[in-house]
Amino acid sequence: MSNGSFGLTASGELGQSYRLQATTSLGTPNWTDIASFTQTDESQSVQDPQAASHGIRFYRVIAP
Repeated sequence: MSNGSFGLTASGELGQSYRLQATTSLGTPNWTDIASFTQTDESQSVQDPQAASHGIRFYRVIAP
């Protein structure tokens, strides 16, 4: 995105709570919560406003 953030669209069960996590390495991942949201529509937009401060970043969405 133009402001340096990264956005993605998540799909899941309506009403379910989810967490967006990120890590900079898949070899020895240290997953960090960067956002939490409740699925309110068929697809949910989620952003990482700190994406530009990392050279590489991997993401996953999990249910608590």
